[in-house]
Amino acid sequence: EKQIKLLNFSLSVEKLVDAIKKVFSNEKMRVQTIESMEEIFEEMKEFSYIMKGAENDIFLHGKGSEEQIYNNDGNSVVQQHRKWLIVMADFPKVFVAQLRDMIYPKSYVVCFSKKNDNSAMWGNYADCHKGVCLIYDTGDEAKLKVGGRHIPLDVRAISYGGESIECNFFQTLGRLTMVQIREWLLGVDGVSSCYEAFSDVEEWRKRYWKIYDAKTYRKTKNWEHEKEFRVAVSNTFGEFDVPQKQNMSFDWNLLKGVIFGIRTSEYDKKQILAKLIKHKDELSDFTFYQAEYSAEEQKIKIRKKKFWRLINYKGKVNGTEKV
Repeated sequence: EKQIKLLNFSLSVEKLVDAIKKVFSNEKMRVQTIESMEEIFEEMKEFSYIMKGAENDIFLHGKGSEEQIYNNDGNSVVQQHRKWLIVMADFPKVFVAQLRDMIYPKSYVVCFSKKNDNSAMWGNYADCHKGVCLIYDTGDEAKLKVGGRHIPLDVRAISYGGESIECNFFQTLGRLTMVQIREWLLGVDGVSSCYEAFSDVEEWRKRYWKIYDAKTYRKTKNWEHEKEFRVAVSNTFGEFDVPQKQNMSFDWNLLKGVIFGIRTSEYDKKQILAKLIKHKDELSDFTFYQAEYSAEEQKIKIRKKKFWRLINYKGKVNGTEKV
């Protein structure tokens, strides 16, 4: 026999929603989350009512199996219970994710690597060796186009491992104004001592971005073989909230070559060639390469394709001619 235990919610839905509204003092965050939270709590109230009736049936009328308990609409309480468990499991994750957004804005990242012959990376990131590897010039003059504007291509190396940096949530409210932070930390006994961390703004800002760098440019040592570099664009002012503005692109003159994978099909090679030929006037010092497996050395070797040159292409753009 199974018994259903009624959980007692001591805090009313209305008070809890009011508390959350105060937490999400940022207008945009509040608009995005409060409606969904209210729906969640309505479901919790509804289930609490159903469970109370089920509890009476079990203990007053002798029904001893969950499968025998139904509400007035004929719906299984077991199904409602499962739905409620999902709400209880997912809601804390949603709540914590929104709190995290109060600390740091989302970042959009472009990843590069110094390695072009790592078999595991070709398998993971290049469709099991059927894709290609693009070679870019990431020099000081290079720029990235994102959100309709050009920004410097600030390529930074990933550090692997390193010390853990503790982050106090109440002292890292970077997305709120000082007025909002003070109000957020204001209680019945006055302003929290955490507010003292904001007294030296320069020192606070230095630590704030140190933690941001650790979050954005650090990975565990398990990934060290990738020799990764990243370009990160922070959505500080919400300018990339619209998906269309999240597209990142490079000027064609930064593309210096392409490495075809071991299993890249001839059809895909011709399609890529046709695309590149349309921009051949913008591509300087462009080189084609082919990845091959060396059984003797038991590793991937990168071979230059000597007869593939965009500058010597004479035919129409149909992807069939190479010189």
